[in-house]
Amino acid sequence: MVDMVKTTDELRTKGKAAEALAALEKAPKSEQNTAPWHYARGRTLEDLGRYDDALEAYEAALAKNDKFRAARLRLAFLADLRGDEAKALRCYEKCVEQWPRDELALLNLGTLYEEYGFQDPTYYEKAVQCYRQVLAFNPNHTRARLGLRDAQATKNMFYDEEQERRRDKRNQVMEIPITDFELSVRSRNCLRKMNVFTLGDLVMHTEADLLAYKNFGETSLTEIKEMLTQHGLYLGIGLEHTGAAPAVVRQAVPTPAEVSAAQEEAETRAAVAEMLLDGIEFSVRCRKCFTKLGLKTLGDLANFSETELMDLKNFGQTSLTEIKQKLHRYGLNMKE
Repeated sequence: MVDMVKTTDELRTKGKAAEALAALEKAPKSEQNTAPWHYARGRTLEDLGRYDDALEAYEAALAKNDKFRAARLRLAFLADLRGDEAKALRCYEKCVEQWPRDELALLNLGTLYEEYGFQDPTYYEKAVQCYRQVLAFNPNHTRARLGLRDAQATKNMFYDEEQERRRDKRNQVMEIPITDFELSVRSRNCLRKMNVFTLGDLVMHTEADLLAYKNFGETSLTEIKEMLTQHGLYLGIGLEHTGAAPAVVRQAVPTPAEVSAAQEEAETRAAVAEMLLDGIEFSVRCRKCFTKLGLKTLGDLANFSETELMDLKNFGQTSLTEIKQKLHRYGLNMKE
């Protein structure tokens, strides 16, 4: 079986996927009932662009050997490529469970977690942990460093937006007119004479302020306190916010730390752009495209637009999707 798989790999490397598939189908029945045979068939079917059949082959390999990590990794990759992110997520998580130092699975899992973060922000922290796990045993891993920075920035941005929404909601409550509430005539008259017209005006006063005003008694105080409690407020809360430390305003001129971080990010992105395409896994059809165009690095690939690639002969939407997803995982995008 080892010789058969080796022969198949050699044929695939030479771009003879059809011959490789024919060789596999001629193998003895006893060999065709093994996990390595199904895996080799899946890789060959991928080269032929038969992705749905390849998915079934990898699932068959895992049915024979649930610990076949390579088959599970390819299954995850193809599921993601076909838009089944939930299945890809489960497969990558299983890969990491089997081997915690599975670098590729951790990186791809981190990317998927970031995509899920738009629906549930807790996934951003999961993405951060994936990248940190890679950096724990490979501190200079370019893609992990870039992914960690992006995941942390996006997580912080999300929470900042949430805080801003809560602040806007609180401000809207503070602007509600006192006349919108059912208060006694005495309370209304006292508040009007004190120039209190909104909830925001009211919470700038303390209980002592109100009781010190002429004709304002305990009954009116209790009535107002109950009304404020219904809106999560209390007398004097406005003074507390006024006395709080002012928010830090970002300086127009970047600090040395910001300049250093920006330079480091630029260097990281430059390093990613210089990564050789030969060292990254792509389908045979995509590699033929790279050879035809003379592309050597990820940066070369990112300098092409979708339209330019789609104009190439025998280049289809599936290959374009594969390239876009791979560029995205390295923090790059195609030219507009």
